[in-house]
This record gives sequence, structure tokens and C-alpha cells, in this order.
Amino acid sequence: MGGWGTEEAPIIEILANRSNSQRVELASQFKTMYGDDLVDRLKGELKGDFEETVLALMTPPVEYQARCLKAAMEGAGTSEDVLIEIMCTKNNQELEDLKTVYSEVYDDNSLEEDIESETSGHFKRLLVSLCNAQREEGGEDDVDEGLAEEDAREIYEAGEGQRGTDESKFNSVLALRSWAHLRVMFDKYNDLAGQSIDNMIDEECEGAVEDGYLAIVSCVRNLPGYFAKRINDACKGWGTDDTTLIRCIVSRSEIDLVQVKEVFEARYGRTMAEAVTDECDGDYKNMLLAIIKWIEKAFPGIIGSMADFQGTIFPAEDFDAEVDAEALHEAMKGWGTDEDLIIDVLANRSNAQRLEIREKFKQMYGEHLIDRLKSELKGDFEDVVVALLTPPIEYLARCMKSAMKGMGTDEQALIEILCTKNNQEIEELKATYAEVFDGGSLEDDIESETSGHFKRLLVSLCNAGREEGDENDVDDGLAEEDATEIYDAGEGQRGTDESKFNSVLALRSFPHLHVMFEKYLELSGNSIDNMIDEECDGAIKDGYMAIVYCVRNIPGFFAKRINDACKGLGTDDSTLIRCIVSRSEIDLQQVKEVFETRYGRPLSEAIKDECGGDYKNMLLAIVKD
Repeated sequence: MGGWGTEEAPIIEILANRSNSQRVELASQFKTMYGDDLVDRLKGELKGDFEETVLALMTPPVEYQARCLKAAMEGAGTSEDVLIEIMCTKNNQELEDLKTVYSEVYDDNSLEEDIESETSGHFKRLLVSLCNAQREEGGEDDVDEGLAEEDAREIYEAGEGQRGTDESKFNSVLALRSWAHLRVMFDKYNDLAGQSIDNMIDEECEGAVEDGYLAIVSCVRNLPGYFAKRINDACKGWGTDDTTLIRCIVSRSEIDLVQVKEVFEARYGRTMAEAVTDECDGDYKNMLLAIIKWIEKAFPGIIGSMADFQGTIFPAEDFDAEVDAEALHEAMKGWGTDEDLIIDVLANRSNAQRLEIREKFKQMYGEHLIDRLKSELKGDFEDVVVALLTPPIEYLARCMKSAMKGMGTDEQALIEILCTKNNQEIEELKATYAEVFDGGSLEDDIESETSGHFKRLLVSLCNAGREEGDENDVDDGLAEEDATEIYDAGEGQRGTDESKFNSVLALRSFPHLHVMFEKYLELSGNSIDNMIDEECDGAIKDGYMAIVYCVRNIPGFFAKRINDACKGLGTDDSTLIRCIVSRSEIDLQQVKEVFETRYGRPLSEAIKDECGGDYKNMLLAIVKD
């Protein structure tokens, strides 16, 4: 800041790569060395959204939030959404700290009194309840299920169970019960009312109090998901709500912005960096991008948290294949079939245990369990049961064959299976395919049933030649080179050279591609998926997009597949079954989480809406909701 003009790049480099406590220390040192207040000096040199971001970074977090609350209540009108965002996302201690700092900064003013004077009605009562910082505390082990059920019933009777709405009951539960308790209560409400708590709030309430209740529900379910939505809303429509964008990114930067980024990408199909690049410009844009990049370096232990994938089905304890085989035999004896017993056994055993049951059934009763079940069951329920009793690789091999049989080819199924497998899994898939289909070659069948660039992509994937390695093995220079070559092969020329796309997307490691996507964005100002959407079409576009989705978030890819299967007239039951069964012991827990954050309803609700009877009950038993 010496001399004429200001060098913004060093300001960005320094402030975006320091923690808040380091920035506060820096301000103190600046005053000692130069006798000048750093914040005042920066205000004198900068302007606009860049200035606002820099000042937010230089302010202690609680003071920054206190100032945001004051700004939300100043002038004509009140920014209710800011009050909601700050008050609904804090625990008791954070609220007490906020009240204390607010009083210190604003000459002993009371936050509660200012809220009371600037808001009204049920919304005022909700905020005052939150401001009192009396929410019960405790974890999942402290939840009283009976009390949760009682609260669910009282909420029901205060809302859709009567004419009119008693918001005081909503307040006493939503503002005072622990988040762990509320999670259980939401499930109890769904069981009791047959609809989600947020759907009920949407029907029964309106205005700011509705927004407040829905914010609490969203935070209880997934706090990073709430902030991902706030950031997306700030970027929607005409213009950008820069103040909200700055507040959310800066205030969460040392808390959970890594998870906010993950949810944002999974839910909205583009990275947060891409959203910032699209919506902002100049030094303001560069500062936000630098903050996003810094958290990836500052919190390496959090990055990839979704890599610790978890299924919903685990090996049963005290497993006895003979007992289970006998139970299944009893379920199919005499007139009719006991479908509930079949569901209870098969949905609560791992695939390895189900194969043991299959073998034991044959030894005990001299017949194949699958053949017997097929004779007793029908339709989609039969398909799910057969899928559960088939070894995973064999099941996918059969799905591949089915996708290429008859008139037309199910390109989406081929993409889904091949694009989500690593080299070892593809080699096993090819070997199993040959065993099951009398020496048939998966690669030969793909070549005969597909064509053009799409065929070449699938054959490349089928060769299982993708490079392997983790983040530490990525060569940044090579990633930049690949980004340049992809650009030159696509939007950098007239026409598109898909062969270059293939050689990179089908052969580079996922960590390499992740870095390459960022390099592409920096180079072109356009995201890789936007470019693919503009440059390609048909099945090849779907294939490239699937790889991009999987590189970013495999559970997000399957959440999208499941949602697509449930959209429109009718349900694509084959896809729904395949995705749920094939991921049940891999990452279905994460698929569920992404599905709910992205599409606004639990996966179990989608199943209830789209499926019926024993088929529905089996899928719900697998999903474990």
C-alpha cells in the first residue's frame, strides 16, 4: 500500500493464507511497526466487495457475526434471512459469546432487546428463544425415544392435526430440544404423519417464521448442507448477493467450509470455485478463490472425508447359515409366501453371508434357493431378491449383458458400471463376464453393440489402463498440460477432438483429473463439465460427464442416478435396484446423505413415493431408514 495505487495480489496472498488469529496478530504488529491501524488503512485503499471481504477476514469471527446482526437490523426493513442464518446455526456457548461481544461493540446494547424491537410475532418469539441459549445439549446416546415420539405427536397436533397452527409448540421443541433429539423426532414425525417435518412446515407456516423453522431443520440434518444452500441461493437469479456470499465463505472458512464445498458440489453439480468464478470478478473473485484454496491446504485431515465410505448392510452377528436357510424354507412352505420373513433375513445379511445361505439351502433341501424364490416371487420384488443373492461382480456382469441385449443398448447402464470401477474391478468384471457367458468377451460385445466415440471411450475403460496413485502422486505440470490439450481439443478450436478427451479422461488417475479440472477452470474461465456440455452430445457426452461426476464425488453420481430413476412418468426400477443393491455394502450411507442434501428429501421418501408393496419394503430394509 506504499506509494501510488495498491498491489492487491500481495494482500490476497497474505490474508487468504493466514488464520483469523494470525491476521489479528498481523494487525497488531502493523500498528506497532507503522503507527497505523491496518483495518483503517485497508479501508482507505480498497473498495467494493473486495474491501468488504478483506474487512471480514480482519475481524475476529464473533465480532464479525455481531456486526452482521447489527447491519441486518439497521435502516429500513430487517434482513430476516441474516438473523436466521446466524442465530439458528449457533450452539449455546456461541450464542452467549455473541451476546457478550454485541454488547461490547455496541455500547452495552442488548442483542435480545434489539431483536425484540426489530422483529415481530412468531418470528420474534423464535429468535428470542434462540437468543436465550437454552437449547438442551447431549448426543445420540442421550436421546429419549419416548419423549421424541411425544414431541412428534405434539407437533403434529399443533400443525396438520388441527385447524390453524400453534407455533408456540413448534418454538418449544425446535428452539429448545437438542439437535440429536430433533433428528430422532423428525423420524418419528415422518412415521406418524406419513410426511416429512419440512413438508408440514411448508404447508402450515409462512413468512420469516417458516424460513426460521426450515433453517433449524436443515441445520439439524446437515449443517454444511445449510450453508451450501445459502451460498447457492446467493448465486441464483439476477445479480449476486455478495454480502451473503462473503459472510458464508469467510465465517465458515475455519469451521466446516471443506464439507460445505463437498455438499455444494454434490448438490449443485459444480464446484464452489466454479460458482465464484461465474458470479464474481476482479480482486474480489481472486480473494474468495484464494480462501477456498487455502482451506484445502490448512485442513488436509478433513479433505476427502467422504472417502471413508460406508454401506448400509453389514455382516450379521451370530450368523448361522443353517438357521437362515431353514427360515427361508419355512417362508415358502405351503400356500402363499411369507415375504416379510424373506425381507428380514436377506436385507440384514451381507452378500457373503447370503451366498453361504444359498449353499446351505441346496445342501439341506436339494434345490437352488434362487430357483425356488423365483418360483414364489414376481416382478420388481423378485428382481431385488435375485440381485441380493448374486455375487456383486456377477450381478454387474449380468447387468452389462442385459444392457446390450435385444433392441437398442442401455448406454446409461454401461456408463454407470464402467465409469465407476477401478482397474482391478474391471479386470474381475471381464473375467466373470467370460465365465458366466460361455467365454464371451465383454470388450467384443461392447464393440459390437456401441459405435463411434462412445465405443472408443468404453473400450478404453474396458482395457483397465487407468493410472493409479493418490494426491501426492499428481504432477501439477502434467495436469496443466492436459488442461491445455483438452482446451485446444475442445473450445479452443472449431470442432471437437474427442480422442484427446478419451486419452485424458479414461486413462489419468482420479486425483490427477481433480487437479486437471481446476487447472482447466483457471485456463479457460469455464468448468470442465460446462465445456463438455457445449462441445459434446449424446452418449459420449453422458460418458464424459459421468467420469467428471465420479472424480468429484462417486456417491453424488449414484445419488443422481437414483434421482433420475425416480423422475418423470414411471420409475426406472432396474436402475433403482441396481444402484441400491450394488452400493449397499460400499457407500450407500453416503449416497443417502448426498441424495437428501441435493434433492431435499430422504432416499426412503423417494422409495415410498415411487415403489409399492414388498418391493418397497425390501428397498427400505436395505436403505435402513
